[in-house]
Amino acid sequence: MKRKIFIFFSLLITLIIAIIICEIFFRIFPEKILGKGGIAFNSWYKKYVSLNNEGFWDYNYEYNSDKKTILVIGDSFSFGHGLNNFKNTYAKQLEKLMSNDNYRVINLSKCGWDMSNAYDILLKKGIKYKPQIVICQFYLNDIPANEYIKKLRYHSPFPKNIHNYLFNKSYFYNFIIFTYNYIKEILGLKENFNQAQAELILNNSEQYQLFLELVIKTKNFCKEQNIDFIYILWPVITKNYVKFSKAYKKIEEDLLKEKINVINLDNYFQERKDKNDLILSVRDVHPSVKGHKLTSEIIFKYLKRK
Repeated sequence: MKRKIFIFFSLLITLIIAIIICEIFFRIFPEKILGKGGIAFNSWYKKYVSLNNEGFWDYNYEYNSDKKTILVIGDSFSFGHGLNNFKNTYAKQLEKLMSNDNYRVINLSKCGWDMSNAYDILLKKGIKYKPQIVICQFYLNDIPANEYIKKLRYHSPFPKNIHNYLFNKSYFYNFIIFTYNYIKEILGLKENFNQAQAELILNNSEQYQLFLELVIKTKNFCKEQNIDFIYILWPVITKNYVKFSKAYKKIEEDLLKEKINVINLDNYFQERKDKNDLILSVRDVHPSVKGHKLTSEIIFKYLKRK
């Protein structure tokens, strides 16, 4: 009996030590192991992000300027999630390209924003900069999710309260959950979050219609203010991208019917042999420095044509 108790506590102590070592390891190398998602986002944010007077990751700008103004409004893809310097965002790269045309490019993007946030910030702050052009950026998760899709985000074998606590505290637990969900998707035990979002678009869901209404509302406001409005679609970079490309094509066609200027980056990115270099990693599909640079060049050529 004593031997069994000894073996049990020996295994328990070994397990606890192993968990502690793994936690330390993932805290030392959070970005390499977890990408820039989950709890590792906080590590990246504290290390690199310093907000300006308006609360955005950009230079400080005056409302009035002799230069013409382009506003960029989007989510983490425009914010610069995962980059070491905001100067590498496509907004700042575009500013360099447009400098000879006397333009400044102001980035009013935030991680986690959707189209409703974009519309609100345009009315509250963006319009004060007297922009000539407003660029809004879209990613698949900007479609309002229904209750079923919200539950697809991260499955956990633990009760919700325990999961939330561990997810916000432990780097090792983040790794376990990401891996656990990835394996479930491969085995067909869980639907992929992005694929479910794509279905909302392809099925003309209520959520998709609400999204379209907001984009049209923003376009109409810009038209009233004599501002050019451009909508950018950032693609889902993955091996199985056919369904996503169909969803993006549908958005593009629906927006063009409403006479909205659209740049569908899916048309430029998916067939490139180096498309994986355009994102941070397989775990984190936010644009890399190269992805931001290419995006700025595409927008620049589009503006020059117009």
